[in-house]
Parts: sequence; C-alpha cells; structure tokens
Amino acid sequence: MLDYRPDLDPRTPGLLTVCSDMVATAKGYVASYVATTHTAHTYSLQAGEIYPNKLFASRWVSSPGGIVLASTNKRINVYDYTNGFINVSKAGDYTLGAQTYQYGEDSSAAFDFCAFGNIIVAANKTQPTQYRSALDLTSGTLFADLGGTPKANTCCAARNFVFLANCSGTFGSSTTAIGQGDMIAWSGIGDYTDWSLNTQVTQSSYAIFNDTPGDVTAIRPFRDGVVVFKADSMYLGRYVGAGNNSPIWDFERVSDKVGCLGHRSVADLDFALVFVSRDDIFLYDGTTPRPITRGIAESLRSSFGLIGGNGNNALRVGHNKGDSSVWFATSSLMNVWNYKYDRWSTLSNPNANGRTEVMCQTNSDDFRVKTLSSVSGGVPSYATSTNHYNLYTLTIQDGQPYNRNSSFAGGSFRMVTGFIGDPNKLATLSRVNPIYARAPSTVGNVTVKVYASRTPSSGTLKGSKALNSDYRADNLATAGATANFFQIEHLSSDYCEVVDLVPTLIPAGER
Repeated sequence: MLDYRPDLDPRTPGLLTVCSDMVATAKGYVASYVATTHTAHTYSLQAGEIYPNKLFASRWVSSPGGIVLASTNKRINVYDYTNGFINVSKAGDYTLGAQTYQYGEDSSAAFDFCAFGNIIVAANKTQPTQYRSALDLTSGTLFADLGGTPKANTCCAARNFVFLANCSGTFGSSTTAIGQGDMIAWSGIGDYTDWSLNTQVTQSSYAIFNDTPGDVTAIRPFRDGVVVFKADSMYLGRYVGAGNNSPIWDFERVSDKVGCLGHRSVADLDFALVFVSRDDIFLYDGTTPRPITRGIAESLRSSFGLIGGNGNNALRVGHNKGDSSVWFATSSLMNVWNYKYDRWSTLSNPNANGRTEVMCQTNSDDFRVKTLSSVSGGVPSYATSTNHYNLYTLTIQDGQPYNRNSSFAGGSFRMVTGFIGDPNKLATLSRVNPIYARAPSTVGNVTVKVYASRTPSSGTLKGSKALNSDYRADNLATAGATANFFQIEHLSSDYCEVVDLVPTLIPAGER
C-alpha cells in the first residue's frame, strides 16, 4: 500500500517519498481537484485595509444561513457563490490598532467567529465583540457591537452558552470583573446578550487560568463541553450547573506541555480536535493529546520552519469534512491529513508567491433552503434552492476565491516511490504495472519514469514511458541499465486513483 511518510527509511515497501497534488483515500491516492478560480469575485482592498495575505476565509459557520465569513483588518465579508463578497461590517467598517504578534495569530487582529442559533458572534480583542443575524445571506443586516461584553481574542458556543476568551475590559454591570489574557467569560444560559455575572439565575460568569503561564489562545466546543487552549497548556471544561457555590463550569487541566498556537490553528472534527502546537500537530479525543505526524513530522518542520510557522507565515488549519481531511496551509504548501485512514499527502497553492491559501473550516452541507411552492389536493410541494452548492472546499488566497471541488480541471499530479532493490544484487527494471482504483481516461496522459543508482540515493533517469493500452509501462530501462536500487515516478495529467505501482525486476547477477 502506498503511503506518504517521507521521514521513514526510504527502502520501506510501499513508501512514497514525494506526493504532490494527490489526496489520500481508502485505497491509495487520487488526483486532487485543481483549484478553479471565481474570477469575477476577486476582492479589492479599500483605503486603509491591510492584511498580510489581503483576505482570508475564516470559517463556514454551521448556522441556518450557512454563511462563509471572510475578513481583512477593517471589514467582515459574507462570501456568496453568486454575488461574491458582501461587506457586512458594522456601519463605518472597523478601524483597528496594531496588535502585538502572538503565537499563530496575525498582527492585524484576525476575527474569530462562532454561531449561536441564528446569530454569528465575532471577536478579535481590538474591537468590541460583534454580532449579526445569519439569516440574511447577502445584505441588509450588518454586524454591530454586542453590548455588555468584554473584548476578546477568540470565541465559541457550547451547551447553550457563548464563550469569550483572552478578554479585556469590563462586562455586564460588574465593576470588579476586569478582563485579562488568561480569562474566559460566558453569557447567560440561552442568552447571548446577557453578561451580568449571575451564577444562580442567568449563570453568566467567568474563570481565570493562572496555574500555567500565558494568555488563552483559542477556545473550542468539544462534545458536551469546551476546550481552552494556551500556547503550552490546555483545559477541558464541563458544565456543572447553577448553585450558591457552583463554578457553573468546572475545568480540568489536560496538559501543561501541549497547547495550541491560535484560533486559526485548530479544527473541530466532531469526534476530536486537531490543533497545531509549537513543535507538533496533535489530536485530542478526550483522552491524552497525541501527535498525528509519525513519519512526516521532520518534513513538516523543514517545510514550515517550525510546525506553527512564524510571523505572517503561521500555519493555518482547515477542515474538509466531505473528504475526511484536515488541511495545514503555509505560504507555499499545504499538507493534508486524511483522519479516517491516517494518511498524509501534499497540495500546492494555486499561486505560491509568498502568499497563503487558507481553507474555510468547512463541512459538506450545502444548506438547502425549502420554500412552499404549491398545494395540490392538500399535499404541499416544495421548491429547493441552494445558495452555497459546492462551496464546501472554498479557499481564499490573496483576495482570490478558489474552489477545489467544483469540477476536475486538469493539472499535474506526481508521486515518487522509495528505493526498490537489494544492495547485493543487480537488476534491471523492465516494467511498471500501476494498479488503479480509478484508471485514467487516456493512458497517454500518464508517464512512468525510472531512476536507477548503485546506492540508495537520487539516481539517474533510465527510462520514461507513457502507459500502453494495457495500462503498463514496458521496456523502461535503456540498454545496460542495471542497478541495485530504483525509484519509480508516476506523473499524470488525468484524473486517476493509484493503489500501487508494481515493478518487474529482472535479476542481473550479484554485486
């Protein structure tokens, strides 16, 4: 079975040392859908708008409206497949001060979003906490200040509460509860507008995490509770209810060594959270956080500098539920982890000129809207319309939206095996038989190359053939091309799913 684990011994059977623009599946690797552009929807910066990558997709918010939110340093936008970007910022847009770079976040104060019923809450600590109805997909309803709340760097909704974390300022009518970096606060139960600090009736309150250093970097719902992250620690919160001496929410420290770099460096997989720490990528399923990078961690560190990146090249995380995969994006590369099969792959950005493509933290719902069209004989008929069909793989890069799952548009898909052979026996590689779960439609669109060497190292090209009508590459090696080790390269410009690359080695004596 082919598997992309470039850190392992390159002689490991079935190993891929290179995998480009192919996504892991249950059987092998499939050519990825190439990013197709929505050319009419490019975002143009307004006066005073600044963003290191100009525009990023923050999240597909799973609300009745199903809106895609994207923001710069001065605006929050709805992205609509038909209408493009619609500015839904509060009146006058936002005037943001400079934010100190912290962990995986950006100096321009990236908004974090969450959905509470029909309401979208947005937080970035520089601005007052914002809210907006999600029912209007395109226009008419703007974000506005959510009164009584502290400012916050990150937010989430869980168990009928809204949570704000890494707070500043006062909230409710309190004159004693002052926000701070290691504080989280939550609304009254069932009421996102109530921040009155009443533990017995509304249950609005707060908690401070001062047993480990640093500010809260992210907060996310998890099963029936919440997870609070710092850069080097994390806590699990459980709801315990109201009472005279009740904390409302009880928090247990999960780790004082593992944390998350920022609110754009964590993805919710429903059954677990995947997050980027300082030097590794972890999965938390309610037990002990465990790294998911066996066989690829060193390559990730080499690609990213650090796992978490640095400066404006921070590692950002997106979730594609439809493909059971998590995307980890930098300025020039995306690594993709298929969590259903624990397999890795890589994708290239559509324009890797020092910019970052950021995928929405998405799911596969297309948010159909049903409306009553007619009634005949007492039986109603409904018309179904979809506002965001096929947008569940939306990415936005340098102000340009891309869709990676709308249609196959061709491209270049490459994989290279590890070293095949024996240090004491010479052989000639005469044939490679690719096995496909989905064969290419045109055999001439696939080229197989063979590299040979006496020692396990990058070899010399010894043969290059297109597939024949039997989906084989025959007579690959030139005359006298014997070697101890071979590598096989599979190049395709056609949609296909590769299960294996089976070589035929002809013995050529001892060495």
